[in-house]
Amino acid sequence: MVDQIVALSVACHELAPRSETGLPALPALVKGAGRGDTRLADLVGRLMAAHHELAEIEAALARVGTGQFGFCESCSLPMEREWLSESDLAAIAG
Repeated sequence: MVDQIVALSVACHELAPRSETGLPALPALVKGAGRGDTRLADLVGRLMAAHHELAEIEAALARVGTGQFGFCESCSLPMEREWLSESDLAAIAG
């Protein structure tokens, strides 16, 4: 997952417009992500999705560490085994 995030970040930086110093103009990268070059918009979207997925994995691992994994964050009841097997990152039942 981290390798994917690094690869997507590098690809975004390579497509980013350059500033006078020759470095990627990161504010322009973010502003331009929704228009113009669709490759850049696609990469930014994929990068954001990968970051979100990594955050979900880290949250699930934190719940394992505190003994809260498998319990609904909304109602605190145990989650059904079938639900967890379908979505092992699930924090809320149903």
